Amino acid sequence: YGAGAVIVWDAGIFSPDEGGELSFGDRDRAQKRLQEELEAGKLSITLRGRKLRGSWTLVRTARAPKDWLLIKHRDVWSGPLDITTFAPLSVKTEGDFDDILAADMPDLWVTGRPARVGATAKMLKAIIDKAAVKIIEREEQGARNTTKSRRPAKTTRARKSKAANT
Repeated sequence: YGAGAVIVWDAGIFSPDEGGELSFGDRDRAQKRLQEELEAGKLSITLRGRKLRGSWTLVRTARAPKDWLLIKHRDVWSGPLDITTFAPLSVKTEGDFDDILAADMPDLWVTGRPARVGATAKMLKAIIDKAAVKIIEREEQGARNTTKSRRPAKTTRARKSKAANT
């Protein structure tokens, strides 16, 4: 796939919900409906995730057929809360993207970075910088933990035995 590092941001189940009909219990029917809706360029689904819930629509744009928009329907799960700010961490690792970069592949974005200018480039630079700081902190912590250890202290019995022999 070649996407590089990814974060599992949410987990759950979904069903097509066009016309108010849900297919949570019928996988074959759900797959058929999803395929038909994707081919038509508009997919309506209900999400039951840990973070995202309620009805959503995925719509192919007219200008660029490879581009899609994900839009939240107005329902009991819609509101002013920015879920990406409120719950930004991975549901799998409980880390954020810079934690993943710092842990696994620190040189991931050195070449072939997808954006070099603009808001996206600024965001990527901030993530990479945070990952670099975490790597340095982890290495410094490791260096502090590997200092030369002292010989264990003598036990009370050993001290008494030595005192008795003198």
